[in-house]
Amino acid sequence: MARKGRQISKTGMYHVIIRGYDDLFISDADMEVFRDLLKKYFLSPQSELYAYSIEKDKVHMMLYVDGMINSVIKPLCTSYARYYNRTYNNSGKIFYDRFISVPIENDGDLKDAIVFINTKPSAQTSIDEYRNNSVLCSVDSVKKKIGLSEILKPKKIRLITDDYNYMTDEELKNIIISTYKIDETKLEKAEKLAIINDAVSSSNLSKARLCRIFGVSAPISEKKKNAVTKENKEDKNKDKNNNKNSNDLSVWLL
Repeated sequence: MARKGRQISKTGMYHVIIRGYDDLFISDADMEVFRDLLKKYFLSPQSELYAYSIEKDKVHMMLYVDGMINSVIKPLCTSYARYYNRTYNNSGKIFYDRFISVPIENDGDLKDAIVFINTKPSAQTSIDEYRNNSVLCSVDSVKKKIGLSEILKPKKIRLITDDYNYMTDEELKNIIISTYKIDETKLEKAEKLAIINDAVSSSNLSKARLCRIFGVSAPISEKKKNAVTKENKEDKNKDKNNNKNSNDLSVWLL
């Protein structure tokens, strides 16, 4: 089956995810090598890095590319794969499938993506680039587009693009707890459902899965309630008709 072609961003901005088969970064030194490669490929007018987060098994990047995104990401991944294989005497692929790229077409989505990437738990992020002197990220470009106040003190974090389907329930639960800064033990059912609904509204997360993870039952929707009510009425009418037919038959037999 042929792969779908990549969606092209009209603005040149993309939220990119690169995921490994296993851990991409065994040590802190590996992360430093990857950062050095980011400097090599993104410190130019043709390509800018707006935000990044580096975890053991994947990397998130918010970036701008003047041209085809493959022209930057492919050599970046190839260079790191050569370093990794040489360092750890490894052979074969280290990246899981091709990288994910989501076009970002407006400043609102740009802000949401940068906030999301900079607040990912268990990751080394680019937030210090925004708090202090920027070394790698094009903070000035972001400042001209959307300002920095909401990035440094976001009012809300949207759980946008991530590979949630590949996470365990425990990993996903920890992300929700960290993102919403909650103590699960102190939440009532209605509060849990409110957080679950908010998370689902800004992501591709399954409500049924989140309800299971947090141990709450999802309320029956009005549509389902009406369907159940209708089904119950039909069953009652069937019972009435069956009883009537039974009575008629009894009279006839007499």
